[in-house]
Amino acid sequence: MRLHEWPDDESAVVYDTRSGDTHMIGALALEILSVLQGGTLCADEVADAVKPSLADAPPANLAALIAAELERLHTLRLVERSTH
Repeated sequence: MRLHEWPDDESAVVYDTRSGDTHMIGALALEILSVLQGGTLCADEVADAVKPSLADAPPANLAALIAAELERLHTLRLVERSTH
């Protein structure tokens, strides 16, 4: 997977080298992918890792935001589900 982001932009492009597909992703997805480059994490661990970058997201909504974005990234085959 290759990522490209632009300064002063909250989106990025991900090129999936396995499939040849290119996807536009937002800031949250980019943050999640960055966190997951360090290894396998469960959804709660991902949420804890990205929490500092989401200062304006309500804490009660954070788990739902992370879960939805992880599901989207899984649908795009950019992440795999963990049994961790």
